[in-house]
Amino acid sequence: MTDRTLTQAVAGAARPLKDGAACWDPNRRDPHVADTLHALDEHLGARRGRPARLVVWAHNSHLGDATATEMGESGELNLGQLVRERYGAANARLVGFTTHSGTVTAASEWDAPAELKHVRDSHPDSFERLLHDNGIERFCESPEEMETYPSGM
Repeated sequence: MTDRTLTQAVAGAARPLKDGAACWDPNRRDPHVADTLHALDEHLGARRGRPARLVVWAHNSHLGDATATEMGESGELNLGQLVRERYGAANARLVGFTTHSGTVTAASEWDAPAELKHVRDSHPDSFERLLHDNGIERFCESPEEMETYPSGM
């Protein structure tokens, strides 16, 4: 893949997202991000002569496994699910972030001005609530340690 082809792939991934409401559709947004990551992976791997390592910073709602959530039940896709399907779970380390409460700077629509928005408090049965209720402000868990948690946690 040439630099020009890579640039076209990245630019092409953004175009459909600017279609108003379509930018909020995870079945358009996250697959485009996954396709762009794949294009970057192929480009960098070919250029360096060895497999690329890519890091993506995204919220847990994009990096979790949609098939294990209400998102998946309603047919929605997310980046984590797509990356695991393409590369295999053993070849993907997806590091997400989350919070119990707070604020986020985000736009309500594509190309709209940024606004300070309040984040809803975490779900009562979530890790976020468990950590909050036990006074744990910062936390980092390895995937290996998480595999020991009971199902549904």
